[in-house]
Amino acid sequence: MPSVGPGSIAVEAYLRLTGKPFSVETCPSERSSPTGQLPCVEMGDALVGPPAPAVVDEVDASAPPDASWGHGAVLGAAGPSWTEMDAAAVCIRYLRRKVYDLDASLGPGAQAQCTAFISMVTAKVFPAVMHAMWVDADAFRAHTSKEYFSGLPFPSSWTQPKATRAQVLQLFQHVPEVRGRPAEDPPPAPGRERARP
Repeated sequence: MPSVGPGSIAVEAYLRLTGKPFSVETCPSERSSPTGQLPCVEMGDALVGPPAPAVVDEVDASAPPDASWGHGAVLGAAGPSWTEMDAAAVCIRYLRRKVYDLDASLGPGAQAQCTAFISMVTAKVFPAVMHAMWVDADAFRAHTSKEYFSGLPFPSSWTQPKATRAQVLQLFQHVPEVRGRPAEDPPPAPGRERARP
């Protein structure tokens, strides 16, 4: 698999489904990307990725993501920030307009199902994947760190994994288990008491 990033996989899958020829350029880190964010798409003279001006429809690409983009908001980020899935959304919106709209032949019901599926992936699956890859310390050491940062030269290969993981942990700061303490039990219903061991 050329990429382990969920956003990069989404953009590559979209491009494969269009049937149009494309090539993938390997970037060892977001900083080596022309936009400073992965994924990004280069098509002719257009370079697409946040905060690129090539975002289509009513979305202002120079503005930070809001609830309609929402991955940072879904995860409870302290402030608006572009995530990999936000970058993928920018790229896919551009590809829909300029290359091929995979949803053009769908009826209203199928488009509603597609929107519901995307919402579910955004709200539930993406945070779960991010948690499994970046928050779980054992998985991060064994897999994520090696896959994402093994191509970087020293000292970046030593400092960048910690810095990137710290950024992801910030997104999960509202989750009690991530802050290092277990979630509190909800209060008992009125008239009922819990037995404590």
